[in-house]
Amino acid sequence: MTSSIELFINNISLPSTIYKDDCAYCYRSMYNDVKEKKENLSLCLHCFQSFCGSHVSFHHDKVIPEHKNYLELAKFKKSEKELEDRELDQEDETGSFNKKIKLEIKESLTEDQLYDTKWSVYELNSNAGGNITKNYFSCITNESCNNEDVKHKINALLTAKSSSFQEMSDGWTQEFKTCSHIREIEDYYRTTYNNETNEKSHKLLSTFKCSDCDLNDNLWVCLTCGNIGCGRQQIGLEGHSHALKHNEVSRHPVAMKLGSLSENTRDIYCYSCDDEVKFSDSFVNNKKEFSEYCLKVLGIDLNVFKPTEKSLVELNVEQNMNWDFQMKDSEGNDLTQLESDTTVGCGLINLGNSCYLNSVIQCLFNGGVHKDWKLGINEFPPDVVFANTNFKCQVLKLWNALNLTPSLYPRGVKPTLFKKVVGGSHEEFSSGRQQDAMEYFTYLIDTLDKKLYRSLDTFSPNDIFRFKTQDKLKCTKCLSVKLLDELQECVQVPLQENVDKQDLSSRLDEVFSSNDLNDFTCSKCKGNNCIIKKTYVATFPKTLVVNPTRIKLVDWQPVKTSSELEIPEVIDLSKYRIQPLSANETLIDDDDDEDDQDASFTPNFEVLNNLKEMGFSENACLRALFNTNNTNDSETIVNWLFQHVEDSDLNEPFEVPKKNSKTVLTGIDEISLNNMISMGLPLKLCQKALIVNNGNVNNAVEWVFNNMDDDGELQEVVNEQQSKTQRDFGDKDPNNSVYKLKGVICHKGNSVHSGHYVAFIRRCFKDEKEKWVLYNDEKIVIADDPVNFEEIKKNGYIFFYNRD
Repeated sequence: MTSSIELFINNISLPSTIYKDDCAYCYRSMYNDVKEKKENLSLCLHCFQSFCGSHVSFHHDKVIPEHKNYLELAKFKKSEKELEDRELDQEDETGSFNKKIKLEIKESLTEDQLYDTKWSVYELNSNAGGNITKNYFSCITNESCNNEDVKHKINALLTAKSSSFQEMSDGWTQEFKTCSHIREIEDYYRTTYNNETNEKSHKLLSTFKCSDCDLNDNLWVCLTCGNIGCGRQQIGLEGHSHALKHNEVSRHPVAMKLGSLSENTRDIYCYSCDDEVKFSDSFVNNKKEFSEYCLKVLGIDLNVFKPTEKSLVELNVEQNMNWDFQMKDSEGNDLTQLESDTTVGCGLINLGNSCYLNSVIQCLFNGGVHKDWKLGINEFPPDVVFANTNFKCQVLKLWNALNLTPSLYPRGVKPTLFKKVVGGSHEEFSSGRQQDAMEYFTYLIDTLDKKLYRSLDTFSPNDIFRFKTQDKLKCTKCLSVKLLDELQECVQVPLQENVDKQDLSSRLDEVFSSNDLNDFTCSKCKGNNCIIKKTYVATFPKTLVVNPTRIKLVDWQPVKTSSELEIPEVIDLSKYRIQPLSANETLIDDDDDEDDQDASFTPNFEVLNNLKEMGFSENACLRALFNTNNTNDSETIVNWLFQHVEDSDLNEPFEVPKKNSKTVLTGIDEISLNNMISMGLPLKLCQKALIVNNGNVNNAVEWVFNNMDDDGELQEVVNEQQSKTQRDFGDKDPNNSVYKLKGVICHKGNSVHSGHYVAFIRRCFKDEKEKWVLYNDEKIVIADDPVNFEEIKKNGYIFFYNRD
C-alpha cells in the first residue's frame, strides 16, 4: 500500500529551477571529502530551496511552517582508487578494456561518477514545547526505497540542473554569430560533397601536424580545403601562425581549432570578419550532416576522434582563474597561503569572469574601506519565503561568510546568487562578460542604497565615501565669483598620455589646480573667455576613493592604458580645502545669477536663419540653439530637432528658463554634453547620464547605451542630487584630512574585457602588525614583499585611502 508521503512525492511537479548548490542562508553544501558525514542539505519539497542543518528549522519555524517535507542529501567523494578502477574498467567498442589515453581531454565526470549519494526523506514537526523534531521515513531512503515511482522522482530531483549550473551556463553562452563566409562553406558542401561516393572525399587522416612546421598541437584546419596550420603563440602553447599565413595566400576565410573539436565543441574563426563565428544552427543540429562534412571535407572521423586540447572558452576561463599575479616573493618563493578566518575572511571563487566582482566585494565587505562601513542588517527577514532570490538575504549571506563564519569555507564561496540579485536586469552585470571594476563599485553602492538602505530608512554606510567639493568660477576682469557645490563619491585622476612613469600626488595636484573655461561669458561684466575655474575640497570623507583613469575610450571602445604610477602611502587633502574669498572678490548669489540668465542667451542669428530656411519654426530653432549651448554645429542642432520633433511644445513661444538646470542644478559640463550629443545620442539621456555618472563622459556614454528605454526625466535625479547636496557629507575639520592607503584593486591586462582583477588589503594580524594581503579570487596570501608593491604601481586601478 502506498503511504501518504509516497503519494506526495509522486505528485511533485519539478520546477525549472532547483536551488541545491548551497544553503539559502549560508554557503554550507552537501559535499564531503571523507566518508564521515559532516555536510548535508535539506531540500524543501515544497519550494525546492536547500537549507543546512542550522537553517532548516528557521525556514520551517519562522518563515513558513506549512513546508514540512524535506529530502536530506549528502554526497561523499569517491577515493582515488575507486576513480582509477572506474577508468580501467572502460570498455571500448570491441569489447576490450583499455585505460584512456592520458592526452585525451575527458568529458566531465558526472556527479554519480565522482560521488556516492546518500538521501532520505523526513518531516519536520513542532511540538507543544516549541521544539522541532525530524521524523525520518524509514521506507524512503536510497537504501530502503522499494517504490520505483518514488525512486524515479527522487532521481529526477538529484539530476535536475541546479540554479548555479543554469546561471553559469547562461553567463558563458557565447554570443557568436554565423557569417556569410561560413554559410558559403555550408552551401558548397551540400552541393559538392553530398554524394557519399563522391570522389572529392578526403582520405581519412590518422595523424595531424602543421603543413609548414610539423607542430602537432595548437592546430587549425581550413574549412575550405582541409589544410592544417598551427595557430599563434599562446601561453603554454607553441605556434607560428601558419594557419593565418595559409589564409593570406589562399584567401580561404574560415578555420576551426582541431585540438578541441568534438561533436559538441567547435572553435571557429573567420579571418575575413576578424571574429569568432559559428556554423548555422540548422547545420550543426543535424549531427549526421556535420559529421559527414568533417569526414568528407576535413578527413576527420568524429566517431573515433578525441579532443586533446581545451577549447578557447576553457583557456580563457582558466587563464582568468589562474592568473599569476605575482604569487611569489622577490626571491621566487611561493607566498604564504592563509587559512580562512575572521582576520582575513575567506576567498571568493571565480564564476568565470567575476574577478571584477570578487575584488570589489573583498574591499567593500572585508576590510578594504573604513571600519565604520557596516552592512546595517544582522538578521534574515522572517517574512521572505524565497530567500535565494531575495536581495537582502543574499547580501547578508555573503557578508556573514566573509566576516562571521569564514572558517567554514576553507576553499572559498561562490557568490553566484549575490551576482544575480545585484546584477538583476542590468545588461552587463548580469552577463558572464568581464566588466570594469570601478563601474561595478559605483553600481553596487548605488544598488545597496536603493534596494537596502532606502527601505531601512536610515543613513547609508556608503556615506563614508561621500564628500563635497566646491567649484570656484572667478571672472578675471570684474573679480566676481560663483561658487558651486558638488557631491562626490570618488576622485577620478586623469593620467597623462604617453608618459611611462607618473606620480599620483602630482596628478591630484592637477585635479585641484586652476584652469581656464573657454566660451564662457561672465554674467556680471559680460566679459568673454575670462572665467577661471578651480576645484576645492569642502568636506573630508572617511574613505577616499581614488580612481586613475587607466581606461579610456578609443573609437568609443574601452582601452586600458598602462603607466607606472608612484603611489603615496599617505595623502593629505588639507592643501586642497576651500579658501575664504579675498577682499576684492565679489560673490554672485543665486538671485543675481538668475536675473542675468534671461539676458545671457543671444541666439546665433546666422545659424537661426539657416535652420528656418530648412523649414523649422523660429521657436523650434530657438529651443534647439538654447539646448545645444548656441553651437555653430548645424548637424548637432538638426539632430536635436529630429529627436524632439514630436514634443508637444516644440513650436510654442520660446522663453529662456529662469535657471538653466543643465549648469546650475546639475553641474553638467557643457563640453561633455555637446560631445555626447554630437554622437547622435538623445539630449535628455545625455543630461541624465552625466548626472548619474558624476560627469564621467565615458561612463555616461555606456549608461546611455544600456538605458535607451529610459524616459530621461531629470526631476527625480535632480531632486535626489539637491537633497544630497544639502546634507552634510564628510567632515569639515581640516585636522581630519590625512589618509592612509588601506586597499587597492589592481587590473592586469591590456583590455577591460580581458585580464584579471585582484585586491590588496592591508590587514592587522594578532601580533598587531599590519601586512598586505592579496585576494586572488579564492586564493589568499601574505603579499608584504616589495615586489607586490611594484605590481600595485603598474596595475593599481582603484585606491582606498582611509582616515582614522
